[in-house]
Amino acid sequence: MNSCFESNSHCGTKRIHLPVADKCYANCYYCQFRNNGNLSDQKMPGHSSWIPYGPQKIKEYLDARMKLLPDCEILGVSGPGDILSSQSQLAALINLVCSPNYSHIPSCICTNGWDFPAAAPLLDKWETLSYVTVTINSLDPTMCTKIYYHPEVQTQFYLEKIKSQIRLLRWAAERGIMIKINTVLLDYNAETILPMWSLLQQIAPIHIFNLLQMDGQEMTIERKVYFSRVYDNIMRQATEKQIPTKRNCKHCRADSYGGW
Repeated sequence: MNSCFESNSHCGTKRIHLPVADKCYANCYYCQFRNNGNLSDQKMPGHSSWIPYGPQKIKEYLDARMKLLPDCEILGVSGPGDILSSQSQLAALINLVCSPNYSHIPSCICTNGWDFPAAAPLLDKWETLSYVTVTINSLDPTMCTKIYYHPEVQTQFYLEKIKSQIRLLRWAAERGIMIKINTVLLDYNAETILPMWSLLQQIAPIHIFNLLQMDGQEMTIERKVYFSRVYDNIMRQATEKQIPTKRNCKHCRADSYGGW
């Protein structure tokens, strides 16, 4: 089992994260990637010092990490961008992890799912993909306008992206891939999270839900305390509703590896 998919565990599974996702078009207001695109920024979600580009560099990167962790149990991709947004990087990655040297190791990805329709033909070839985490912050197109920065588009744009996310969930379910949902706790979506999770359970067999708190250095103590209380309240209600939740996510780096 991948530790990211266990409710009360964040260690025990030996994993290598491949920071090959070089693009992301979601433009989340809360993400440092949109704000400055600086990979060395420690506050950036999915922080990584650099990205290996192309088949050869990705292979060299993985080969080097495998020498340090030869008994690796999971090959994951969780940043620094979104792997479904870069077709060339995705193709190179799939060819590598499905090759004889690595096909015995299950793969895992974290994505917002927005670009699933374009990436689907490649994903169909990914025979070792066993775990998928989809970040879904809202199923309401109007609320999405407060979460993502795309001033030139209408709510129909977000409706199409939500449909892409649902298609990804159903695609994964049809293939027996284990699914986790990540949701970022924000001012706008706090009251809608539990109803959204309940609805997602009806769409696909979600193994576990993970609620992520904002922890920016610019946040005041009062704001952190407020969000902590809201978080605890949502998680308590989720337990009462028998919604499976993850309790101790450590926000692993996009280039981390080991048995953490």
